[in-house]
Amino acid sequence: MFPPGRRITGRVLKEDSHEQRASEYLPWKDTIQQPFMDEPNGKMLPTFMFQEVMPAMSKKFRIAEKPSMTAIGGSSYGGVAALYVALSAPTIFTKVIVESPVLVVGNGQFVRDTNPLPVAPEKVFIGLGGEESHFDNDAMLKLESQLEKNLKAAIAKPADVLFVHDETAKHNEQAWAKRFPQAIQFLFPKTKSASTPNDIGVQK
Repeated sequence: MFPPGRRITGRVLKEDSHEQRASEYLPWKDTIQQPFMDEPNGKMLPTFMFQEVMPAMSKKFRIAEKPSMTAIGGSSYGGVAALYVALSAPTIFTKVIVESPVLVVGNGQFVRDTNPLPVAPEKVFIGLGGEESHFDNDAMLKLESQLEKNLKAAIAKPADVLFVHDETAKHNEQAWAKRFPQAIQFLFPKTKSASTPNDIGVQK
């Protein structure tokens, strides 16, 4: 899963996928694909992460807890959740993987909330396929390109953003897995001083 010879110390929080993901992950309704869904509970995720997930990981794993080594990531609705948590505490979650996020949630609320944006996470990897087909592909490309611009234009602390658009990729785990090594290399570039054994805690 990780690039050859790479070992990383820190927290990697991964959003898992299950039947209730829309209700648990989304901070706003998916007004395009599920306009009549119940009000989701995703706005509770930052508190859940800070009060339950992160303390549990610190007890279970030997990890570096400094913000520079704390990343969160997800795909699809999980990408929405990861970005929402990161933007709620960008000085804690300094690195983010946002794969195929469904930016139509809240009828584009993420794009509005990040324009203007005072502080962005340090690094954000955004991945998108050109054949995701769950929504208009051209519209998704425009939304994610605008998100990239907004994050890079944060007033006090702009983000370093890598946006990868794979024109032949679909909305599936195979596409996300293919881009994952590139995302990790971008978020955690190999340094000459990295010579000690490292551990990763992955929360699913």
